[in-house]
Amino acid sequence: MREGIQGVLTNTVRDSQTAQVQESGNIEVFSTPSLVALVEKACWMSIDQFLEEGQTTVGTAMDIKHLRATPVGMQVVAHTKLESVEGKKLTFHFEVYDDVDLISEGRHERYIVEAKAFEDNTNDKLEKNTEMNVKDRLTRLKQNDSFLFLIEDPEERRVLTEREKKMRGDFIVDERQTIERKDLIESKDNLMDRADIDRRMDERY
Repeated sequence: MREGIQGVLTNTVRDSQTAQVQESGNIEVFSTPSLVALVEKACWMSIDQFLEEGQTTVGTAMDIKHLRATPVGMQVVAHTKLESVEGKKLTFHFEVYDDVDLISEGRHERYIVEAKAFEDNTNDKLEKNTEMNVKDRLTRLKQNDSFLFLIEDPEERRVLTEREKKMRGDFIVDERQTIERKDLIESKDNLMDRADIDRRMDERY
């Protein structure tokens, strides 16, 4: 893998990519989530051919500015450049234009991983999740503010929600959403710094 690899990806904005449909807003313009997806695709496609067999890349960070709105039907073009290669960490710079303006710019980070091992490790979460009961979840939530989990069973979700509301008064659980403490987002003490994230990614992959 070498620095300087460039990519270009073109997209015509569709109704399905609007903020209204993506639920990131309530107007019919090219949404930020769709913009992020376009940039990620442009980045991974640009370097995919240079990976070894069995490898893929996963996105780990996105620093993005959405500068201008783009209407449905207009074309947008993402230009990417691989700026640095640090072991398995790849950092890209990107710019995105529509037919009139520069609409976005920023940087995107990806890591090279072994595809099968990564999927297997991720799927292990499903097995671990089924082994946890309501009591275990409440105990772990109380002990560890950064613990997030999915609630599948409606009755379990109802019981846990009632208990959690009494204990913490935080977020109400909705179907297939996570319970998390509000102060997890707000407290700097609970957030890993960039160096720690990089170290953990290197150790894992």
